[in-house]
Amino acid sequence: MAGGYLTGEEADSESRAFSLFAPRMDRLLIEEQGRLNRMIERLEQRIEDLRSFAERAASFFSAGIQRVPVYLFANPSDDRLGGGYNGGRVTLDVPRVVDAMPTLLHELMHVYVDARRATLLHAIQQERGLDYQTLNEGLAYALSPGIIHASCHSDPLAHSLDNRERDGYDFSDALVRFMRTAVQLRPQLQQAWERSDGRLEDVLASLADAWSGVSRN
Repeated sequence: MAGGYLTGEEADSESRAFSLFAPRMDRLLIEEQGRLNRMIERLEQRIEDLRSFAERAASFFSAGIQRVPVYLFANPSDDRLGGGYNGGRVTLDVPRVVDAMPTLLHELMHVYVDARRATLLHAIQQERGLDYQTLNEGLAYALSPGIIHASCHSDPLAHSLDNRERDGYDFSDALVRFMRTAVQLRPQLQQAWERSDGRLEDVLASLADAWSGVSRN
């Protein structure tokens, strides 16, 4: 890759790979279109909740309402979640069983975090070892599934972190680092998020203490 673009050879290789998978993808799209339609209907039913989320995020980040296209992809797994925010677009995997809504909110959080990129880059200058991606992901994980999740009787953020560390991953692993950061940021984020006048700066004011707790564990 040169200058952010694929070389001719790389583009040819990508094209050949896509051509091999195209028949499978076409079949999957046909077979799973009903599931995607049901997800679209659900999003339409939750439009007021999504609007409220956007309004709260816009106020919290002092960034204004952000409008981005969202692309849904059928995931043949029962429980594998996935998604991303790249190039001004949100993608969302829709598995057969597990609810994809918390993942959507996680990715939408990235939209608003990225709107304040300059502020966050300035904030991490004094925090040794803290990079933009870790803070970005930490805030997104702290919101969902840290604060917003399906059940009030579980803590999926802490559960996922415990499982990851139990499998032998440590702070050098990106997911462990992201989730540890989220656990430390969650109390400050929740307190500020739930106040109508709470802002991102309220969380950043305690960033040094939060990051100290992350890197110490």
